[in-house]
Amino acid sequence: MAPAVLAVAVPLAIGAVILYWLVRGVTRNEDALARGPLAGWVALGYVAHLLVGWAGHASNIAADSILYDRVAEQIAEHWRHGYPFETLPSGKEGFFYMVAGLYRVLGHYPASAVVVNCIIATATIPVSYDTTKRLFGPAAARYVGPLLLLPAFLVWTSPLLREAGVLLLMATTLNAAVRLSDHFGARRFMMLGVSLPLLFTFRGNVALLLLASLVPALALSRRQLMSGLGTGLTVTAFVLLLVVGAGIGYSGYKLTAEASFEQVDASRNELSTTAESGFAQGADVSTPTGAITYLPVGLVNFMLGPFPWQARGVRQLMALPDVFIWWSLLPSLWRGLRHGVRLQRRRSLLLILPAGILAAALSLFVGNFGTAVRERLQVLIVLLPFIALGLALSRSTSTADKRAEAAGDVLASTQLLSSHGGAS
Repeated sequence: MAPAVLAVAVPLAIGAVILYWLVRGVTRNEDALARGPLAGWVALGYVAHLLVGWAGHASNIAADSILYDRVAEQIAEHWRHGYPFETLPSGKEGFFYMVAGLYRVLGHYPASAVVVNCIIATATIPVSYDTTKRLFGPAAARYVGPLLLLPAFLVWTSPLLREAGVLLLMATTLNAAVRLSDHFGARRFMMLGVSLPLLFTFRGNVALLLLASLVPALALSRRQLMSGLGTGLTVTAFVLLLVVGAGIGYSGYKLTAEASFEQVDASRNELSTTAESGFAQGADVSTPTGAITYLPVGLVNFMLGPFPWQARGVRQLMALPDVFIWWSLLPSLWRGLRHGVRLQRRRSLLLILPAGILAAALSLFVGNFGTAVRERLQVLIVLLPFIALGLALSRSTSTADKRAEAAGDVLASTQLLSSHGGAS
């Protein structure tokens, strides 16, 4: 049992150190009192992700995790003995190689890979906290921790799946873009220039959409349009140099860049007909006109579904509580969008443009609610700062109302005592 225990204990300890320094890094200008809540949410998130991840691994609830484990072990055996391994799907190689590298160092222990995935998932909390704080202040940032521990984030990012890596790379990319919109810096540039190519190795279509939306967003977010445009084009050139020139994520880039409406339609139809939770089976998005016509229906189903009357089977019924939680956050999202645009004006485009483009593109591709619940997280991670701002505004309004009510009660009591005193 010693190697198995070591294979789990080593990443557990390294993960705790990494998360500690991340929290220290994003709160270095804050006092210990302000750092405490974030540290608490990160610690709670680490434990929660580990429990959910190990439970999911023990029950084999995530079928894809079996594929990732098997192929990663094949790659590790190829490195050891030269044995062949299965052809890797384009735009997903990064996760296979990450798990294979872990197996090469520690041995074939899937529990250790789950630990690493949980570290990655938990690291999204301080990164998103920093993005929200830079845009909307520390009061809004305090809500990032609890939001990233909602059921959907825990369930899909804890097991041996790509979701944790995808969301962390997206959060890192957005954080770097927000930093660059403030002022240009070499570390900020490298942070954005490296995270996007790595995202191409985890989920190529999302990486390309994010790159395409951040270039105009960066250009418009700066006070000097030409300076912002120069930053956006420089980032694009550097990313393409790493992707096309060095080959990091090139297969994912090529697959997405060459995709046609016919291929999107075929993929959507397959997803809608091969799963019990499929919807809009007869929809046609094989042409630009058909895609535009279907878009309103697709957006509603993707962003708000499944509705209670669309739930069929135990798995879909289990997704309804998460859907209800998401619906309850919609007023906060609307409130945060309104005030966020007023507060940051053009810098808010760094979140609005990627969220809009991702939501529209993914709604054309997704054809069943099982995939929708999972893919929707990629839009929610972008909108997270707005939701956090809306919750903070709601809290401050509620506090102000209570103070006003308390002040009114005191005034009424004073007037009542005064009247009694005068009467006596």
